[in-house]
Amino acid sequence: MKDTGNLNKEYRQVYQTMCEYLYTKNINKLIRKDILADILAIAEEGQLRGASPHETFGDYESFCDEVSKNAIAETKLETISLYLGAFLMLFSLSFLKELLFSLQTTLQLGYLLYDRADFCMYFTDFLMITLVMYIYQRYAFHLPKMRILIIIIGFIVIDGGMYLIAPYLLPAKMHIPLLFIGCICFICVIMLSLSYWLRHKHYQQFLNYKSTSGGENDVLQK
Repeated sequence: MKDTGNLNKEYRQVYQTMCEYLYTKNINKLIRKDILADILAIAEEGQLRGASPHETFGDYESFCDEVSKNAIAETKLETISLYLGAFLMLFSLSFLKELLFSLQTTLQLGYLLYDRADFCMYFTDFLMITLVMYIYQRYAFHLPKMRILIIIIGFIVIDGGMYLIAPYLLPAKMHIPLLFIGCICFICVIMLSLSYWLRHKHYQQFLNYKSTSGGENDVLQK
């Protein structure tokens, strides 16, 4: 979030609410950063004119909806690659942590010995963390807090369910090949790199469009 030190309490609260609302919108993250900077500049200008936040923005949700409509959306591929990459990063770090404590033995055997309980814990916990991060960012503003709590409890129940069925699906001692760990790390890098590349590619396309249109199609069209 941008520095709001120049805003008074009323404008700061409205700006923070608009930030939270815009985070639920499916907008390219770099373009959203520009939008928030523009909104902050409008808020500072409105404050200097002595106008109230309502006089400056009107209904903030309608204002944000209009902004979102004119902004470039984040593609599904961007979203999937980002959150899949985040999950694989957490999962691969758990493998690397275990490798540090059993490096010599693992290199001799060619695989990592892994307890089923540890595998289930890391897999389900990191999967739930990733899903909760996505759901909270996209839907927390619109859902009452109790419904958010229900979603989190539901994930905890699913997490516990995985532990119950794991003994029927996985051996007590798992042999994780080093090639598999390397593939997980490689796919993680590919996913995060793809997300980064797509985000910046679409942002550059947006900047090129603005420059060729003479700046007439600004993000904050009204």
